[in-house]
Amino acid sequence: MTLSTDDLHELIRLLEQHPEWRAELRRLVLTEELLSLPDLTRELADIVRRMVQLEQQGLERLERLEAAQSRTAEALAGLAGAQQRTEERLEALTARVIDLTDRLGQLTARVDDLAERLEQLTARVDDLAERLERVEEQILQLTARVDDLTIQVSVLVRTVQRMADDLGRLKGWGLEERARRKAHALFRRVIRRPRLVSEERFAQLVDDAQDQGILSPEEADRLIEADVVVTGQRPEDRSEVYLIAEVSWGIGVEDVQRARERAALARRIGLPAVATVVGTWVTPDAERLIQDDGTLVVLVRPDDWIPRGPREL
Repeated sequence: MTLSTDDLHELIRLLEQHPEWRAELRRLVLTEELLSLPDLTRELADIVRRMVQLEQQGLERLERLEAAQSRTAEALAGLAGAQQRTEERLEALTARVIDLTDRLGQLTARVDDLAERLEQLTARVDDLAERLERVEEQILQLTARVDDLTIQVSVLVRTVQRMADDLGRLKGWGLEERARRKAHALFRRVIRRPRLVSEERFAQLVDDAQDQGILSPEEADRLIEADVVVTGQRPEDRSEVYLIAEVSWGIGVEDVQRARERAALARRIGLPAVATVVGTWVTPDAERLIQDDGTLVVLVRPDDWIPRGPREL
């Protein structure tokens, strides 16, 4: 297990707070022999004290000196052996202390290296933080520019949409005007002898129906707004027919619905009317609406007046 700098600092702090742990640490670090050295020292001191006492009492105990001398020699011999063992233990302890000192020096070097690396890492983090602040500032500036661009795009989209709507209306009005001027060319392949019904004549028919109570004022207004009204003969039986046409550049669902409503109102006032839509293309929803329906669809190319794909009457 590797001892980190934080672990070493934590150990020192705990030892300072708990003095009783230092004794336990000494017990773990030092050997039993080294721990018993104070006891041996006290024992030696006691022996020396006894020798002093014996020396002081030498005159009185001279007669017993020879016997005591023999015991003293034996004690001194044991003491010499104990001293020798103590010296050996002290040498071993010294070697261990030297080894611990070397290891502490290595640990100190590693701590210094870690401290240096930590300073380098701190400098890099500070640099990254500064860069991040610059990036955040750039992002805020970019966000403001994007918001401004979004507003400009929104305005442009609305402008383009208005222009597209205006262009669609202009194209529809142009197609409607050409349909009136070229009614014979446009509808001759659909009905025989097509003739444009003038606005004055059609308005008179509608006004008469309103006067007779057949149409309400609102219904009369809706019917008289028909784009183009053409009369002619059905190809199969030469019977009279009126085409109540709704003209639009692109035929949509609302165009089909208006043609149907106006044709129904025309039939109410006695005209053999057929709902008709004229345009250059049909939306998918409108195409589904007029399938299996009596609505007549006349498609023309934008560059000429050749009908293509008309629905049969």
